[in-house]
Amino acid sequence: MTEKTSRQLVAELAELDAEIERRKKLERNAVLVEIRTLMESNDLGIRDLMPPRASRPPRFQRAPYSLGTAVPKYRDPASGATWSGRGKPPQWIRDKDREQFLIDRAGAVQ
Repeated sequence: MTEKTSRQLVAELAELDAEIERRKKLERNAVLVEIRTLMESNDLGIRDLMPPRASRPPRFQRAPYSLGTAVPKYRDPASGATWSGRGKPPQWIRDKDREQFLIDRAGAVQ
């Protein structure tokens, strides 16, 4: 028995690779035919094969939009309570001149 040369082995490998690819295509085509047949007989479309999308919860169930933590802009000198100027104004500043409650950058009321 004679041993094969490396060239002969490489040629044999190339033939085997080509045969593998040919058989993969045949098997793939057979599977596709079977899938199409099953889809037609069961009245299925492409969308039936896709996973359902995650639906968004209704607006009232979603977390509110957050702008982050707001820096206080106003301070009540009597109680020390602060307000950022966002949202509904607190009772201590409502219907009053807001200038008197402004906080300067050093943190003191102007």
